[in-house]
Amino acid sequence: MKTLEFIKKSKSYNSNYGGRMFYLFFKCPETGKSYRTVLSENMRNFVKWSKVIHTAQRGDLISNLRFKLYNGKQIIDADSTPIV
Repeated sequence: MKTLEFIKKSKSYNSNYGGRMFYLFFKCPETGKSYRTVLSENMRNFVKWSKVIHTAQRGDLISNLRFKLYNGKQIIDADSTPIV
């Protein structure tokens, strides 16, 4: 599990699965490396991210984040249960 600094939420896009989707961007405070995750309103993990989506401000630390590889790049697992 990792703690990252919240940077921003992207504009929303139409999802291929219905509803809207968007990206959340983060940065590691120790290394400065950037990470992202993608969320869709229609997925069950969306509820876990509600507090981050609606209250997080740039610079807030978000903990309890897991990572996974996607196309050879490390991204934040959207099935994480983030803590603001």
